[in-house]
Amino acid sequence: MLKSPWVLIAGIVVVIALVLTWLLTRRDSKLKAWINEPVEPDKPRWTYALTPFAAALAPLAAFSVMLPNYFNQQQTDRKFMAESEKTRTDATWQRLNLETLTQSSEFNEIESRLASPDDKTRAVAALQLADLAVRPKPSASGDAFDNDNYPFFLRTGTQMAVALGMEQSPEVRAAYREALRKMIAFADTNENAAWQYGLANQLADANRRVTRTFVESLGRYGAVNDTRQASTLQALATVAPFATPMDTTIIGLRDLLGSEGFQASRRVGARLRNAEPGDQRVRSDAALLSTVQANALRVMDTRDALADSLRTLKPIAEAAATATAPVPALALPLSLPGATPKAAAPVPTLKLQNCYLAGANLWEAHLTGADVSGTSFMGANLKHADLTGVNLRTAMRLPSSVTKAGKGPDAADIPALKLKYPRYDWASVEARTQTPKKAESAPAPGNSSNPPGASVR
Repeated sequence: MLKSPWVLIAGIVVVIALVLTWLLTRRDSKLKAWINEPVEPDKPRWTYALTPFAAALAPLAAFSVMLPNYFNQQQTDRKFMAESEKTRTDATWQRLNLETLTQSSEFNEIESRLASPDDKTRAVAALQLADLAVRPKPSASGDAFDNDNYPFFLRTGTQMAVALGMEQSPEVRAAYREALRKMIAFADTNENAAWQYGLANQLADANRRVTRTFVESLGRYGAVNDTRQASTLQALATVAPFATPMDTTIIGLRDLLGSEGFQASRRVGARLRNAEPGDQRVRSDAALLSTVQANALRVMDTRDALADSLRTLKPIAEAAATATAPVPALALPLSLPGATPKAAAPVPTLKLQNCYLAGANLWEAHLTGADVSGTSFMGANLKHADLTGVNLRTAMRLPSSVTKAGKGPDAADIPALKLKYPRYDWASVEARTQTPKKAESAPAPGNSSNPPGASVR
């Protein structure tokens, strides 16, 4: 781009002068002869061009004055537009920064209300937090459903899972369940496997924590009452109805009553009880059964929330293809795009060890490759569930409704896997295999000590 219009004008004049000089200096220049040819005596032809040349010189002079002004105006306009665009860009980034800060402040404010002593405040905060989790940040780039555009999704999932296992109010837990259902449906609709498996593992952690608390309350109750009596077991099954019929619940409770955690808690409870004064001991004994009931309800809520998540999972091959690697939220001030590429997405895994899923509705759930060591499925609905790659022998208890493990005519009978009454070990298993007649020479995959897969169809 020319810095001054006078350069252009001088260039044009020089070119014209060179062309005229070349034409006039030629030996046989007809133009030179024609110009010098006299039209009248002593009046060459070129003298007639003075008047038109003078007339043309005035517009040329005016043009030479206007042209620099035009170029200067163009340069001023371009500079003004560049400054205006920069101002708009800065204002946009400032607005996005402010909106992102506002969203972060909103998250912190809602999160603080989860600790309110008022039940209604906590319930409303849980639903609002779920709405914030599925809302993209103001500076979201594109339509990708990942942790970059939705920085509060996994954080909210962790909050909901932890709070669900700790909440005492059934009404507030119902609000947590509704918030989790909304987030689970959002992750399922947008096919984000990392979110789905992340929520499932968070809920599994919550189920394990509240199950330990439930076993501790059973131990305190067992320090006062004989849990071997049928009346005691029926009372426990009444306040902790994990599955139907009651006999199924009692079988699952017996597994917990034989665990090492129960034995340790009962010993601690007996020592604490002996140290209490008489009146306080009476009040504590009267509250034991209600404490067991409260903890059992929390176990069932975390179980049902985990079952909701497991039913939306995809087979592990599809999940690995659609997984999105966790990316931390952008720090403020916002950075411009084109920086660090995302890390490769890890293959999602499902960690269900030591969960208590008695009576869970796992219809068509995808538990592919899940670790179920010490997990109780007593009374659970596992029909049409995909258990490929799951070592069922390590589970604490399997439902009687499951009849086959593996695929094809050589599938092993699940009732042959008689799980030992785990008195001191949650994961102790006694495998009494029944090899099908067709596979007497070579045991079926489902009968091996470490089966490659089991699928219930």
